[in-house]
Amino acid sequence: MKSPIASGTKICDNCYREEHRKKMREWRERNPDKEHKYAKESYQRNREKELARKKRDYAENRFNLQEKKKDYNLRRDFGIGLDEFKKMLADQNYKCKICGKELKIIDGEKNKDIAVVDHDHVTGKIRGILCHGCNLILGNAGDNPQLLLNAAEYLGVPPVYLSSTGTLRTTTVSHFPTDWVPY
Repeated sequence: MKSPIASGTKICDNCYREEHRKKMREWRERNPDKEHKYAKESYQRNREKELARKKRDYAENRFNLQEKKKDYNLRRDFGIGLDEFKKMLADQNYKCKICGKELKIIDGEKNKDIAVVDHDHVTGKIRGILCHGCNLILGNAGDNPQLLLNAAEYLGVPPVYLSSTGTLRTTTVSHFPTDWVPY
């Protein structure tokens, strides 16, 4: 088939591009060995330039890429988007609900821990935003309050809790109180 450009026939750019893409796709299917060879040679010729471009693009878009990844993971794992996560974190004054450390949303802010979602593994309900360390503590304790109280007692800290009447109580715990409310 004669090229429309060679014959003097006018053809729109989009149609020509599609025709060219189609021919190239067909050629690649007929010549996979040559395609691989040409791609490898092209990579070798342009390796330094391509690596520099990728490095530059990553540096320019690093935070944007991290936010997109965080948004995707939040939607996949917890059904919330990055905007809702940011609002929850702002409602907590950008601090961990357990230890009070300042939190950041993504890497890049120095001297701050990355904020993670804490959720109930039974119900799937989100409890809040914690630092990674505090979330690990809860996860390693299996979300078991008695285990955490035992650990506090082991460290010599008497557990503090509110009774159902609202009075603050400290005690040596042999079992988890039935009227326990987090303080």
